[in-house]
Amino acid sequence: MDMIEVERFFGTKYKMALALGVNLANVYTAAWSERPPLSRQWQIELLTGGVLKADSFHSKKTQRDIYESSENSENRASRTE
Repeated sequence: MDMIEVERFFGTKYKMALALGVNLANVYTAAWSERPPLSRQWQIELLTGGVLKADSFHSKKTQRDIYESSENSENRASRTE
């Protein structure tokens, strides 16, 4: 799950912080910039009745990680040709 989905579900980051029982500043930290921490994702999944699903342990990569790893593999492939 990403922050856009979570914020859309709760309406605002303030309402999300209230529902999760965390300080509003927590949801604005870098750790929450793209995805909530996995422990909070499980809490969100429970609070939403499964509407929002926690990421599996294997899908923790961000879009940027996926892009950078594919770009690096392309660079390595072009060097070997």
